[in-house]
Amino acid sequence: MSDWVELSKIAVRPRYSCALSVTALLVIFVEFPDKFMIQKIKNEYGEWIGLVAIFFIVVYLIELSILCSEKVVRFYETYNKKMERKATFQSLNVSEKAILAKYLEKNESTIELPRDKPEVASLVHKEILDQIKSNSSFGTPYNVRPDAWKYMLKNKDQFIRRMNPQGSPC
Repeated sequence: MSDWVELSKIAVRPRYSCALSVTALLVIFVEFPDKFMIQKIKNEYGEWIGLVAIFFIVVYLIELSILCSEKVVRFYETYNKKMERKATFQSLNVSEKAILAKYLEKNESTIELPRDKPEVASLVHKEILDQIKSNSSFGTPYNVRPDAWKYMLKNKDQFIRRMNPQGSPC
């Protein structure tokens, strides 16, 4: 089984097997001028060229299916990550949403927050914020993770309205 795993790590190159199968099919089915001497090759190795064509067509189809399955898996993984991120934002409590509203109001992905707030620790635990090392006595800078920042910017109007329905400052 480990051999198949190692084989799957090899870069898939469907264009090579496609080129070889098309070349073999051309040699079999197309009549070339006598000066290329392809007819001699076709007469001598015709059945082998046919086997090569069939083999590389099969290899090409297998490579394409592997390539497509990798893309489907990658799409599924990114979709799941987006849904998890959306569920995380929907599960935030009011105080966590108020903290994130500050980021959106300032339109900055990094601001200083008190280190001892449980809401901030909760946002770090939920992988929305990252703490930046600093020796500042005013507060600790926290950065919104890039995927969370994209989600917040994409849903900015709904996000601020949902967190701040009366228009009162956070």
